[in-house]
Amino acid sequence: MMNGLTDRVEFEVSGVTAETVRLAIDDRDSVQCADLRIGYVMLDEDWQVTGKPIWTWRGKADILTTDRQSADRGGQRTITLSVAATDTDRSNPTLAWFTDADQRRRSPDDAIFSRVASLQAGSTRRFGAK
Repeated sequence: MMNGLTDRVEFEVSGVTAETVRLAIDDRDSVQCADLRIGYVMLDEDWQVTGKPIWTWRGKADILTTDRQSADRGGQRTITLSVAATDTDRSNPTLAWFTDADQRRRSPDDAIFSRVASLQAGSTRRFGAK
């Protein structure tokens, strides 16, 4: 989960009351894209917090599900929260279009994409000057 090894983690709470499940269902929409941080704090000998939290992982909540487990698992009600690492979206970039007009807007004298319009799916072109 830490150091970029896991893109998604699930938190499950079982044995919750029917009222807790109802509250989770009612607030399901507000959970979407909520920030979730995992960290720790230092405690003194009296178990009192001695400083600010140190955050070790950050994610975005996206899927909240509720379930009544089968009888072989005690028939307990369960709430599960699926959380994606905040860098998960960066690993799945959106499509980019390389057109001459887009490049000219960014850099008016850059003609690197000037021949893109002549390319079609399945066509090949030899590298180098035409």
